Amino acid sequence: REMRIWSDLLHENILLLRGFIREEGTNCPSFVTKWMGNGSLRTFLQSNADVDEGKMVSRRLWESWCS
Repeated sequence: REMRIWSDLLHENILLLRGFIREEGTNCPSFVTKWMGNGSLRTFLQSNADVDEGKMVSRRLWESWCS
């Protein structure tokens, strides 16, 4: 469902979705976008504790979905 919704979004602040992969041994899909210099969202949030997560994807939701 998320993939279908994301693929329909066109906005300058939203990365274009290029596809997804499902890594062996995990139920969590990895969405494929162009390379971003700050790395993944998880890495960015871990490295920038001062970021207002309310304006971004919630770390707790992401971790519960992918664990």
